[in-house]
Amino acid sequence: MAITLLYGCCQVETCVADLPAARDAMRDLLDAVPVEQELARQIAALMPGSGYDVDHLECGGAVFQLNQPARGMEFNGQTSIHQTYLDRNGPCVTNLNYYVDDIAHARALLSGMGAAVHIEGPSNVARALGDYGPDNTRAGAGERPFLFMGTRHLIGFDLEIMEPNFLRLHDQQVQFPAFMEPRPVPRGDLWLHRLVVLVPDLAQAWAALEAIFAP
Repeated sequence: MAITLLYGCCQVETCVADLPAARDAMRDLLDAVPVEQELARQIAALMPGSGYDVDHLECGGAVFQLNQPARGMEFNGQTSIHQTYLDRNGPCVTNLNYYVDDIAHARALLSGMGAAVHIEGPSNVARALGDYGPDNTRAGAGERPFLFMGTRHLIGFDLEIMEPNFLRLHDQQVQFPAFMEPRPVPRGDLWLHRLVVLVPDLAQAWAALEAIFAP
């Protein structure tokens, strides 16, 4: 049974070598502006003193997470997959982020297809992702993991997935994925229309997409 995605893509995640330079370039070239700043600060604070930094930008009507990894940094004993991709490919899109209805099923399905777990931690590792207020917080966030799954060899990009810790997406002010309107900050004249994914075998990638998502 394929994975059920609860919403559209929450963010496009990237790795960069120089976060200030990447932020400036996206601002100057693509009219990107800061968004989800409290969440970005909390994520950046997860590895203090490591050199790791992160920012969230509204760009073309979508949210981009820019990760500046630090060589040798670890999270929960796991080495940085962002540094691996930066060394291998240079600055690039690493993964897309989605909410799923059943994280255990998603893990089993993807693991069975040969996807490694690159990063794992509690889904409330950033405080804002586990506390949406007394009337909109789903209990048990600390027991539900987020997973960064190595699906690049299957579909051309990795997946970061978790179950939501909110009850109602539109009754929260933490995240503003592309499908939420109105947008939380002014945007420029550019719209993101699509991401182009490069794969070595289109038929195999399409079969994997159908097995994972049933598009």
